[in-house]
Amino acid sequence: SFSTRHLRVSPPGATTCCPPIMARMVSVKIVADMEGFISTAATAPLRCYAGAFCCMAHGVLRWADLLWSWEIHLTADAIVGVCWRMKKKRRQTPWAALRSGFTNCDWAGNWVQQLEEVGLPKDDHILLAISRDACKFSPTCRIAGFNDGIAAMRHLLIIGGMEPETALTCTLHSWRHLLPTAARQLRLSETEQVEIGHWSVGSAMPRMYDS
Repeated sequence: SFSTRHLRVSPPGATTCCPPIMARMVSVKIVADMEGFISTAATAPLRCYAGAFCCMAHGVLRWADLLWSWEIHLTADAIVGVCWRMKKKRRQTPWAALRSGFTNCDWAGNWVQQLEEVGLPKDDHILLAISRDACKFSPTCRIAGFNDGIAAMRHLLIIGGMEPETALTCTLHSWRHLLPTAARQLRLSETEQVEIGHWSVGSAMPRMYDS
């Protein structure tokens, strides 16, 4: 899908095209910055979106997986939810992410508080669309789209010190690469790697996520 990678367009008459380019992986520092932005970002929408990116990284979730989730709640050590339309899944799929992040703060508890202050999440989705200046949510309660996520992500990455040119190379799939890559480099078993990525047993995806 375009949210995970893009394909270069071949010139007229060409019979082959370049292989797909995988999304750039975010770093531990970038996720740590996002954990801080949940409390310090200048606007409520940015604080809520910062928490969403943390959840995608710590929960190894796609943008759509998180967006179309419900039953979000906190446990003693995790934030958990259920995605009701996860890619390639025919049934509702539960997910979880540890509350203590890379900065040893309760990023998930802070995020839930930020969401509750603006009346989120809704019954069947997590976020609303945001204005172009990222100062307010959609007055029509439009559900967040791919472009809203990309805009908020680049805004926050640049605030965190990333060069704009580099921020443009990140996608909403960038957050999903970090923990599977760490699991592979730490030589966790393939069963554990598959569980982390919410893949099917025997999937080759862990090998593709070694960034």
